[in-house]
Amino acid sequence: MATKSRYPFLFWPFANPLASLAPVLRVFRGASFAWFLVCAAAAQALVVAERDFSALVAKADLILEGTVTRIEEAPDERGIQRTLVHLSDLLVHKGVPDSSEFVLDIAGGTKGGFRAEILDLPRFAVGDRVLLFVRGNGHAVFPVVGVHQGYFRVVPDDRGTPRVVRSDGLPVIGRSRRALRFPRKTSDTARGVPLDQFREWIRDELQRPAEAKEPE
Repeated sequence: MATKSRYPFLFWPFANPLASLAPVLRVFRGASFAWFLVCAAAAQALVVAERDFSALVAKADLILEGTVTRIEEAPDERGIQRTLVHLSDLLVHKGVPDSSEFVLDIAGGTKGGFRAEILDLPRFAVGDRVLLFVRGNGHAVFPVVGVHQGYFRVVPDDRGTPRVVRSDGLPVIGRSRRALRFPRKTSDTARGVPLDQFREWIRDELQRPAEAKEPE
């Protein structure tokens, strides 16, 4: 069952809050005001339903691995600020990306001295290797199935074996029926499953008969 998101929308000025109110006034002019309203409305509409692994695979338009090479901000055609995360060195498990580079399009960004963002969303950093279950790119507030549930990072252990961890750093340690299993506390990534094992789980789900999968 869908529950209301725990990710409230936040607007905050980079300047000292006791400084001039000019930036506050500027945000309510023209496109900036539209940007404020659309972002706020999107935040109200964001819901996060619990998804098991089968649902992550079934609901994703794209399942891919990629390395973050660049993060930029740009307005869309309506003047709404977006954050664009560029991924290269792709390995695609489901779907067909438009090119050899994939751009994850996330609502929010900085404009007129203010930043609009949804608190606690998974973060990206240049150089990260990520594995994403993408849905509604360019349309959704955060186009990843289940928000944090469909976002994984690939982190090498001490021996260089790539392993899979969640956005908060918890390693994936196994599967229980259809659900992924995680430890209670952040621990050594060596406890996490190898990336090859995780890829095999994805392949297994994609090969399951359609009638056995969760309906859309």
